[in-house]
Amino acid sequence: MPDDIPAILTPLDLHTCWTMLMGELGFAERKLWIIFIEPDGLVVPHIVQIADLPAYPSAPNLDSLMELCARQLEYLRDDGIAMLLSRPGPDVLTDSDRGWAAGIATTAREHGVRVYPTHLANDEAVRVFAPDDLIGAA
Repeated sequence: MPDDIPAILTPLDLHTCWTMLMGELGFAERKLWIIFIEPDGLVVPHIVQIADLPAYPSAPNLDSLMELCARQLEYLRDDGIAMLLSRPGPDVLTDSDRGWAAGIATTAREHGVRVYPTHLANDEAVRVFAPDDLIGAA
């Protein structure tokens, strides 16, 4: 439960948070998970899930998502958001994974939304997208 998650103060804390929230790995479809993080590092006790994601994000959809996130952050006076992409399959980064992570990072920057490092969960592992993972991503 989000109420049971310790404050997110370090990258390891965020990774631990996502690992706890994902529980037993194994996914039937691609989803985007969003949590809002308060200035003291506590996670807002509400997790947003967006299902039925296409293989690649579209700019208009990412723009709309970041506009909503920006408004919510302003309303809640939160520090930022963290996102995780989950999908079925092995722990191998795909062009689709890179496209989502790069699209999130770029669109968040354009909208002034602080986004913590994006994570990926698949049927085998929970991992962070390192900056090198996004080089050359669309």
